[in-house]
Amino acid sequence: MTPFVLDNSVTAAWCFENQSTPYTDAVLQALIDGAEAVVPAIWRLKVANALVVAERRKNITAEASTQFRELCT
Repeated sequence: MTPFVLDNSVTAAWCFENQSTPYTDAVLQALIDGAEAVVPAIWRLKVANALVVAERRKNITAEASTQFRELCT
């Protein structure tokens, strides 16, 4: 299978249920099934920023943020 580029907006949707779509769910399932993704060099920074903003807005707890970050890296 050809690797695909994983965008941060898709990644964030996995963390925030209200952003989930059939497309983001399908991408996650493809990864679970063994698909390979590549990410831009700033992907980790964008994920971290999305989590920090969500914590500040009280949309996610610090513990959930840490857990998600650990899953992504």
